[in-house]
Amino acid sequence: MPTDVKKFHIMHLLLDNSFQWPLAENLIKGMDPNKFKQSVCYLCGDKNQRSSLKDAGFSVINLGYTKTQLRRLNIRLLWHLKKEMEDHEIDIIHCQRHKPTVYGTLASIFAKKCPKIITTVHGRNRTRSINRKLLNCLVLNRVSKIIAVSDAVKDDICRSNWLMKSHKVKTVYNGIDSDLFNSNLSKQEARENLGLPESTFIFGTAGRLTKVKAHNLLLDAFAVIYKDNNQCSLVIAGEGSLRANLELQSEKLGIKDNVFFLGQRKDIPEVLRALDAFVLPSLSEGHPLVLLEAMAAGLPVIASNVGGIPEILYEPNSARLISPNSVDDLINAMIVLYSEGVSQHELIGRELKTRVNERFTVGQMVTATSKLYNEII
Repeated sequence: MPTDVKKFHIMHLLLDNSFQWPLAENLIKGMDPNKFKQSVCYLCGDKNQRSSLKDAGFSVINLGYTKTQLRRLNIRLLWHLKKEMEDHEIDIIHCQRHKPTVYGTLASIFAKKCPKIITTVHGRNRTRSINRKLLNCLVLNRVSKIIAVSDAVKDDICRSNWLMKSHKVKTVYNGIDSDLFNSNLSKQEARENLGLPESTFIFGTAGRLTKVKAHNLLLDAFAVIYKDNNQCSLVIAGEGSLRANLELQSEKLGIKDNVFFLGQRKDIPEVLRALDAFVLPSLSEGHPLVLLEAMAAGLPVIASNVGGIPEILYEPNSARLISPNSVDDLINAMIVLYSEGVSQHELIGRELKTRVNERFTVGQMVTATSKLYNEII
């Protein structure tokens, strides 16, 4: 019996090494090293950027292009990618998001081995223009498999792209390691570390400060809640272009002393530990990782009934789904949740944590993706 088994080489193609890619990193670290050899290639960013994946023993390639250089088709980058594919004898290119998919697919056409392409689509409404439809018609039809992070994303891909073959699109839910959210800190210790009031009920959210996350609606709703009971606070973790506008809005609403903007955080488990409830009033979502994290932290949640969220919160008894863009719905849900006792919150939190462990783990995500790798090889 031969002892050497061929390992198929997967190259993960990511846009920028200045951002964290927790899902991709969890996927890479979770794959069976006896079956797959893996490397990572970043199109943009600092060539000298330290990488946790490199520290873990994976090959990491930083091509070092700027985003400006990628606004139009960069032939030099295509040549670089082609060379990397050939030098490393790549079997599969796994692209995350649109631009790496375009470059990875085009470069693979010219590579000697012509590796297979998989792409992961994380959100809905990504095909909004005629130009994007035309480009996708060329690119996505050369892709072997398209991973959608929810059925809602899958339906959107099939509906909005011309000539799309629906059998190529597979749903693979995002997965997390829920053990990371079993904090040893008490709620009081977490609040003290973050400079938050210790004796109030704290609603919280986390995410980019952009229009689609609807933080402005959350501020409007919280202002009503706070008017009737000033023993509550609101925490907003994240950065984005709307931060100054949101801070000004909280000042105009008279709630600025009870709204805490924490900025970009790397300690989300500690932030979630400090909260009493999590609110996600987004106008659109694919399969939000932060919602899974809040559930894993054992928090009761309120979230918009959009995109892939109902696929996560499919039991109405343990979750409050609200209409998107409805301040009244948000106010009512926050009032009901605020009025419930601690024991009810703990019961809901346990149910939601169990749901994450049953359906949305890293292991499940890795198993499903590994199956797709084997199928296309």
